[in-house]
Amino acid sequence: SRWLDTLAAMNALALTRRRFLAASAAFPFALRGLAESHAGGPRWVLLGTDTGKGIYRARWDAAAGELGPVELAVATDRPNYFALHPKLPVLYTVNEMNGAKAGVSGFRVDAATGGLTLINEVSSKADGPCYVSVDHTGRSAFVADYAGGTVAAFDLGVGEIGRASCR
Repeated sequence: SRWLDTLAAMNALALTRRRFLAASAAFPFALRGLAESHAGGPRWVLLGTDTGKGIYRARWDAAAGELGPVELAVATDRPNYFALHPKLPVLYTVNEMNGAKAGVSGFRVDAATGGLTLINEVSSKADGPCYVSVDHTGRSAFVADYAGGTVAAFDLGVGEIGRASCR
């Protein structure tokens, strides 16, 4: 859907200084796109939480400029940073936990309902993962953690998170 395309494009543009400057120039147009009416169905805002039960969603009413009621989209532990796949309706989030629960999760996004379906989750191999991004090709995800200050690169299949290719 259009909002997934907009968010994926914004995520891809945030990788370099040149792309950041280009995104800064394009940002007002992206905001206008969110405010315009959307004939393809409802739009959704996804919200991560540090202490809640998972990822929440709220319907976005572009005409009124208002968010609808917030409701749980999917239960998952401490999802606090999101990245969208640049070509697929897939959302990735880090689960900021310690030990075996520290990881990164992939969810299939249903644009019509704002629903999320778990594809898979893998260990981040470090405590406190706090950031995830996906390269512009959609082949790799990168996860950074608080505890050790390390970064891991994960291979991506068709939305599925694969093994860590480097740490």
